[in-house]
Amino acid sequence: MEIKISDEASLNLTKLLKEHNEYNCVRLSLIKSHCGHTNVDVVLDELDTSQKIIHINGLSIMHDDKLEENINEIELAFKNNGFVIKTIPVNKTKEGCSSTGCGGSCCGKCGK
Repeated sequence: MEIKISDEASLNLTKLLKEHNEYNCVRLSLIKSHCGHTNVDVVLDELDTSQKIIHINGLSIMHDDKLEENINEIELAFKNNGFVIKTIPVNKTKEGCSSTGCGGSCCGKCGK
């Protein structure tokens, strides 16, 4: 899994960690949403040695194996005073599903 963080996002995350010194890292976590889609949440957290920890632009970034199993790439940027996340998921289309998506009727069945 590749994680890319823009310079501006790094600066703003560093600023948040300094303002909230009860936290010492950024955690990326997988959250399931409607129809089997996956999203990534970004939160300030405390380091947990049972998680994977990488260092990018001076930040400690923590995540678990589940994130790597579902996401190939994460891009984190800072635009219009907020964080923007782009993810490229691992292709896990199940048998019998079209490549065009669920279309509403197979929600939760095809893993898209």
